[in-house]
Amino acid sequence: MSIIDLIRQDLRDMRPYQSARSLVNDADLFLDANECQGNGKPELCRYPKQQPEELIKLASQYYQCETDQLLATRGSDEGIDLLLRLFVQAYKDKILIFKPTFGMYEVAARIQGAGIDVVDTAPDFYVDINRMRDATTREHKLVFLCSPNNPTGTTIPKKDIALLCEAMLDKAIVVVDEAYQEFSDKESAVSLVDTYDNLVVLRTLSKAFGLAGLRVGFMIASSALINYARVLLAPYPLPTPSIDNAIDALSACSIKDMHVRVDSVKEQRELMYSTLSQLDCVEKVYQSAGNFLLLKSSLDLYTHLLRDGIVARRQAIGSDDDNYLRITISTPEENARVVSSLAEVEVCYD
Repeated sequence: MSIIDLIRQDLRDMRPYQSARSLVNDADLFLDANECQGNGKPELCRYPKQQPEELIKLASQYYQCETDQLLATRGSDEGIDLLLRLFVQAYKDKILIFKPTFGMYEVAARIQGAGIDVVDTAPDFYVDINRMRDATTREHKLVFLCSPNNPTGTTIPKKDIALLCEAMLDKAIVVVDEAYQEFSDKESAVSLVDTYDNLVVLRTLSKAFGLAGLRVGFMIASSALINYARVLLAPYPLPTPSIDNAIDALSACSIKDMHVRVDSVKEQRELMYSTLSQLDCVEKVYQSAGNFLLLKSSLDLYTHLLRDGIVARRQAIGSDDDNYLRITISTPEENARVVSSLAEVEVCYD
């Protein structure tokens, strides 16, 4: 059994949409795509390439994979959607996730008509890979792992990911969402792609690179899987400005700047963890390998912050009445504003 056997049968022989231009190596005059010139912006009047060579080359160098193992997508969200459409037959197949985790896996699965099964994490949000393995059935086509996990900030060791891939060979695709990988000290799962053809790793420029507005992400997997995913990709998924800015972001100089920024976020994360842990209104702060912290409180901290003009993210975790809040680590000035606001909570609730 191969990776092809896991793909929806009705898509195995499907051919991708191809523009006339993609079939021509060189020409002087392009009149194939009904483009309109003369708007004073020649760099924008042409459709971009589906997978620009320079972007793919730089991204593969950064993520340490081969160019044919990488697909540029509109953020990680498109990667999630592509995988569901490629492997899940509506109203028949399922996905397996753990909770709490990123909500888009469930949303995208419901849109595709997929069933959703859940494995709860431990009280400390530890992900038991053995429980994930034991929970899988023939109906599960995709198993989603988020590491570092949103919203808990916990990580899944590379050896555990390898164990799950091994157990799921010829059975299901293991998807590891590494949107926050740069903020973690743990090793990426990308190095496992050469060993396991049922592994997909999702990365993005939205977080550590600070380029959420570009909507540029990457799917990394075996070349065979990438070729099939490309069949479902829109003809021109990335706008030209996004491509140009992504290429700039993946240059050596910009990557160096990114690492400096990430180091600053890590320092602020530890400072915020220590400071917030000392506040009476905060019952618990969870250690995080992302650019955010998860807080637990018996008070409605979300509403309090909102009154001060600060928007955090409520998190529905478990069945108790405790309030969980995810707060992004920002600049020192904005972090100080959050701390100052929360320090006044007891006064407001008296």
